[in-house]
Amino acid sequence: MSTTLPLALGALAASLAAAAVWLTYWFTRTPLGPPRARPCLLFFLAGALAAPLALGAFSLLELSPFYARLAAVDEVPHFEQLAYSLVAIGPVEELAKLAVVLLALRLLPRSQDLRGPGPLFALAAAIGFATVESALFSFTVGTVDWARTLLLPFTHALFTGLWGVTLSRHDPRVPGGTGLLLAALTAGMLVHGLYDFILMSPRVASAWILPLLLAAWAYQRVALSRLAGSPAGVPSRA
Repeated sequence: MSTTLPLALGALAASLAAAAVWLTYWFTRTPLGPPRARPCLLFFLAGALAAPLALGAFSLLELSPFYARLAAVDEVPHFEQLAYSLVAIGPVEELAKLAVVLLALRLLPRSQDLRGPGPLFALAAAIGFATVESALFSFTVGTVDWARTLLLPFTHALFTGLWGVTLSRHDPRVPGGTGLLLAALTAGMLVHGLYDFILMSPRVASAWILPLLLAAWAYQRVALSRLAGSPAGVPSRA
């Protein structure tokens, strides 16, 4: 009991510090310009709520015979590791983030234009998700895993950014036009799943993570730059 509280506070403080670093990076270096603080805080907190939502979904998946075998995921056959990554980890976590982003969008005033800040709201949710995930992991293992804590917000922002950029092209609060969002969401789930598969698989070199993340980062930078240079990418001041 005497060590539980300091560990929990330390894990949370480390995760929040890492979140602050990556929020500053994304929001000061984006070509779309800095977003407003209050909506970003809303999406950050929504992303934090998505982490326990994903944990609950994983608990339900483990009730099935196939996923129950994956409790010791490092020991299962190679193909089953790939299936778990692509069909469980990627979809569950990205869908959880999408769900809270869509909910948070409903809380914004209708006058809030998403053409500029939309992608940044998604990034804020991703970093909120990573903050809770890394804090829970550090608390579970009994120490702060600094490498994981520092990198997790970055990787989650890359995965979510693949579909987050579409929020500048389509406002999910109005009917229609969801095809682009669904296609981008599928890409985000795939990249997320492949990332986790490379991490857990002893047969795949960890070095493959680097080109995967670089490709996601380059796509996001190019997409945001194009949005900033088009009329649809001009933030609204309404």
